[in-house]
Amino acid sequence: MGGVGVLPGVGCQGGWGSFTIARKKIERYKYELHYRLINSEVNMRFCLIDEITELEPGRQINAVKSVSMAEEYLSDHFPGFPVLPGVFMLEAIVQTSAWLIRVTDDFAHSTVLLKESRSIKFPSFVEPGNQLMLSALIMDHGERETRLKVSGTVNGEKTLSGRLILERCNLRDTNPAMARADELQIQHARELLSLLWKEQVAEKS
Repeated sequence: MGGVGVLPGVGCQGGWGSFTIARKKIERYKYELHYRLINSEVNMRFCLIDEITELEPGRQINAVKSVSMAEEYLSDHFPGFPVLPGVFMLEAIVQTSAWLIRVTDDFAHSTVLLKESRSIKFPSFVEPGNQLMLSALIMDHGERETRLKVSGTVNGEKTLSGRLILERCNLRDTNPAMARADELQIQHARELLSLLWKEQVAEKS
């Protein structure tokens, strides 16, 4: 039975053996595409947290996202009633969780991606002028995946809750030629952490 390739050079013809090869190609393509996107001069590179206030490697992290009327997307979400989009709240807690994993592993992996989100709820809105307090707690830290319990609050009122599974790897795992890309990404992450986690900078100085 024939199949349709979802990526250049990737198809499902030839039975399960070919399907397995196709799946591996897709996995490699996914991580290489991720690298190209985060390093492209034309893509929208942004950080959705402003400060890490507490970080305990292997256990938990707390961070802050300040919501300002100056953020352009608020004019469309929603006209006359601006609120932080739920997808941005989710991205903010994913970024927060990724920092916890990077520091826990001492930046052993260049790439930390969301694999799965479960039971995500947004009980209340986050309006401009407020600070979204983000928290992530490690429930299980495996060889490649980390399970976390996450939450967000504004003035003590819950605005976000759920569970995440994040996956980590190096691009060179599937393509040795990407080793330099791993090094550059890890260097960039370390530099950004020094801006977000001021407590760490104070301890070193």
